[in-house]
Amino acid sequence: MKKAIEYSCPMLASILLLVFVGGVGCGRSEPDAMDLQEGPSSDASLSDLAGEPAPAITLDANTAVAKVNGEEILFSELQEQVEKLVMSLPQMPSAQMLEQQMPSIMQRVLDSMISEKLLKDAVAAEQISVPDSDVVKQLRQIASQMPEGRKLSELLEERGSSIEEFQSQLKEGMATRKLIEMKTEDKIEASSDEVESFYSDNAGKFSIPETASAHHILIGFRPEDSEEIKQSKLEEIKGIREQIVSGADFEQMAREHSSGPSAARGGDLGKFPRGQMLPAFDQAAFSQPIGEVGEPIETRFGYHIVRVDERAPGRTIPLEEARADIQTYLSDKKRQQALGEYLQELRADADVEILQDVSKIQAKFSR
Repeated sequence: MKKAIEYSCPMLASILLLVFVGGVGCGRSEPDAMDLQEGPSSDASLSDLAGEPAPAITLDANTAVAKVNGEEILFSELQEQVEKLVMSLPQMPSAQMLEQQMPSIMQRVLDSMISEKLLKDAVAAEQISVPDSDVVKQLRQIASQMPEGRKLSELLEERGSSIEEFQSQLKEGMATRKLIEMKTEDKIEASSDEVESFYSDNAGKFSIPETASAHHILIGFRPEDSEEIKQSKLEEIKGIREQIVSGADFEQMAREHSSGPSAARGGDLGKFPRGQMLPAFDQAAFSQPIGEVGEPIETRFGYHIVRVDERAPGRTIPLEEARADIQTYLSDKKRQQALGEYLQELRADADVEILQDVSKIQAKFSR
């Protein structure tokens, strides 16, 4: 479904990565693999994007916020694009987060809308067209990527659109892509020397740490629990371990007794690198014999028994193994740079007027 979003809104699809990256959590309350990790949370902070509070202004829906080569962009059009963009998120952020970030979102969306109009004018000037047969083929491909039981027409209807409108947007997006490829194709291919230089300059990025895969069973306790309660929990997990050593199925015992969300997966924690888990758990995972159920260990979440399924030694990825990925990364980076330069050229040659400071609009998004 990401393809559908990209083509229906070709220049806006990446904006939320800049605004909401790392900002939408799952709201877990029970310990699991992430909770066993040592150190601060890796979620990105959104506060840096908010900036200093600006005096709020309100605009009528028909107020022009910008003008590109004489064509106005109305506030209502800006709001519509912002809403479509936010609605494309897999999980809706909180109303407070949206309100905090709305000025930044609006500014970035307006910049992209200006770029879209400049590209649309350039497509017309270059007389670029896309055969209807190519559009239909692409439409069918997008429809085939829908989740089982879902139709593209149903999704579009939920978002207030239609197949006809989407097909028109798709054709426009494909023409825009054709233009961009034409203007940047000679600037995007990373050379072999550039690939090798990147590998040499970023050696640490190609070092893979030692990893382990493990299952665990957790009998949790709270910090305020008495020593008597903790001792009873310890006896409980010792009893579970004895049953497993005597032949009981680890995964089934985890489903029946473990406290954490991983219980539903039979205690499976997947693969993790050395140093990611809490010290006691990490020590067990990287020292216990593979396949054996170790003695109980204690963390702040409670008592665990761990079964290590496999370990892989750390290694450095050789250049030839990494070459294709580096080539793709560097070429994509050069493509983005070339597109940015082309857009700057278009904007310098165009008549662009910013009529309203949309970063000062404290608009509320209707959920």
